[in-house]
Amino acid sequence: MNPVSDMEAVQRINEYIEGSSTSPFFVIVDGSELYNSILNSLVSLKKVRMSDYCDGDAFPDYDEVYDVLSKGNENRILVGLGDSVFLSGYNRIIGRIRDIRIRGKLVVLCRGIRAHILKLNEIDKKFNSRRYCEVKSSLDYSVICVNPSVDFCAEEDFKAMLHALEDGKYGDVYVHTELPISCARRISSSYEAIREKSAELHFAEKMLPMEFWDEYNRDSILDDYDLLHWRTFLKMQFKQIKNDYLRIVVNSSDSYESYKNRLYDALMDIPKSCKDYWHLYGLRKTLLKDLPEIQISRYVSMTLQKDDERIYYLTDNTATERYAIIEEISRWRNIPKEIKTIYPALEKYLMDYMFRCKNEEIFIPYFAAYKRQKLNNAVSVDFLEKVIELAKDGNRKYTALDTRGTLVEKLDNGKNKLCWVDALGVEYLGYIQTVAKEMGLSLVIQVGRAALPTLTCYNKDFYDSWKGGKVQTKELDELKHGGKKSFSYENQKMPIHLAEELRIIDDALNWAKSELLQNNTDTVVIASDHGASRLAVINNKENKWKMATDGEHSGRCCPTNEIDNKPDTATDERGFWVLANYDRFQGGRKASVEVHGGASLEEVLVPVIQISLASGTVELKNLTETAYSSWDEDPSIEIFSPAHIEALAIRFQGRLYHSVPIGERKHKVTFDGFKKSGDYTADVLDGDDLIGEINFKIDKRSGGTKSSEEDDFFK
Repeated sequence: MNPVSDMEAVQRINEYIEGSSTSPFFVIVDGSELYNSILNSLVSLKKVRMSDYCDGDAFPDYDEVYDVLSKGNENRILVGLGDSVFLSGYNRIIGRIRDIRIRGKLVVLCRGIRAHILKLNEIDKKFNSRRYCEVKSSLDYSVICVNPSVDFCAEEDFKAMLHALEDGKYGDVYVHTELPISCARRISSSYEAIREKSAELHFAEKMLPMEFWDEYNRDSILDDYDLLHWRTFLKMQFKQIKNDYLRIVVNSSDSYESYKNRLYDALMDIPKSCKDYWHLYGLRKTLLKDLPEIQISRYVSMTLQKDDERIYYLTDNTATERYAIIEEISRWRNIPKEIKTIYPALEKYLMDYMFRCKNEEIFIPYFAAYKRQKLNNAVSVDFLEKVIELAKDGNRKYTALDTRGTLVEKLDNGKNKLCWVDALGVEYLGYIQTVAKEMGLSLVIQVGRAALPTLTCYNKDFYDSWKGGKVQTKELDELKHGGKKSFSYENQKMPIHLAEELRIIDDALNWAKSELLQNNTDTVVIASDHGASRLAVINNKENKWKMATDGEHSGRCCPTNEIDNKPDTATDERGFWVLANYDRFQGGRKASVEVHGGASLEEVLVPVIQISLASGTVELKNLTETAYSSWDEDPSIEIFSPAHIEALAIRFQGRLYHSVPIGERKHKVTFDGFKKSGDYTADVLDGDDLIGEINFKIDKRSGGTKSSEEDDFFK
């Protein structure tokens, strides 16, 4: 039989209704548009839905459908039969309904079973044009099965889907079902559901654990999550990444787990010799700055593969890395020139402090060498000889200084506030000076001497007698005495405690600034009872004298009645022999981290620091493009500043060069004794305040080059 149009099909149906047939009339129509056209033309017929005989996510009860159709004498139209047969594969119901005898009329409007109906026509001569008609069209829906556990917009079960198909739904029809139906494809996971919804999702399922795909399927927002979050990782799969380091990380990560490691590790794939290395290093450091240390221990362990280049793959972002940086410096006894980038605080710690007191010419190189040896974890022969020399009678240079008590007493005006930082020695003054500039603080520094032996019990009177407001912190002292077992020299030979020392000093300076900003005082005075020596611990040497007591001061001093002869390197103070070299008396308990009680310079010299708020940024201009030197001429430069500078000086090559005024706001600095040509950068100070830096060039004067004094513009 030739196919007919939808209108012809309706005409055939009306002829069937008007006729005497007692058998159902089948209409084959697959296309939804024609299906709906015919269905809408038969509104006078009572609609029987196959879906009404489904119990939720189940196929129709075909027996019940048969029984219902066998009864009644009204004219009806059955919808959903073709769809249910097409999807379930249960085609026996077609034959049963074909053979049913009815008192009214029954039109069976069906989709998806064209082949079955046409086959009936072939094998049953009675099933002919009086029993069916065919509307030429193609099936235009596809069923996609979705696992019920997967969050996806779909018909809730087979019954709901069949109901929608009965109403002529077309296109992709999604259904939550576990029934073994004939379908175009199945969505079994959230990942597959996401792929179904998003054509731009082109990466593999293993990129995320299934629980994260489940979350993303429920909520696809990717913005405003931290760098370690899986949503951020997923977001970067869709968007162009501008950060060069992050792009390397993402491009080399085949999964979220890999990404979390690569975020830390990718730098290790880049040779330090690569021209972009430090650019990528900086990007990585910034990215990881505020991230928790959940992966850093693993990364730090992995950097061991870099051997002597390991330090270049570490940053100061975390305590674990800071400790590792110090370990590397101590292991190789080398402070790389890149330390300013790798661990800026260490570079500040190593900054030479230009003492401005009696014997400054001894103190400046002494503490410059002391700090480097503390960090390198070694005492050189030359330095040890210097310590022994300074420890002898008549050579103890600290005796020329005022006592700390005298210096502090002059500042006790009832308005200034005192902060006692226990065990703060002068080794930190270069650090404090540099950090203070960054914090907008102004300093006036004096250096005094502690009472001997350098024990707190003999050095706290300055605090007890202070009349104004005062606070104290013993955290630094407790650290040096082994407040953390992990820093004990018995367990940890490397000076990693230095990282914590600098943190404690930062805390003290932050407290001081807070007091000043809150107008609690105009000046905060930071002072200390004594310093401490790391090198005496590293030297680890007992002298020949045996102590009767336990040596509670780590052997740095002992009661005078315990030995007959005074050691050459000891002084008699308050009934104690106090050692000024790096020995300890026998029987003395070994120091844990650092030691005090003795009379080495780092134990005796203490700072008295007046801190106030700086007035503002100082503008500096070098008026000398090139400074010339010759055998009889030292190079000099002229510096101009629109602001008044009381005592301008330049810290350069381990020396402090003072200026002389040469005009309104102009200062001249001569580098006496320095002849080496080159391009230089130096720090500029106003008293104890680090106010900036300048760049200048020194060159050898040629025969034809005149000094500025020789220029004659009238010739």
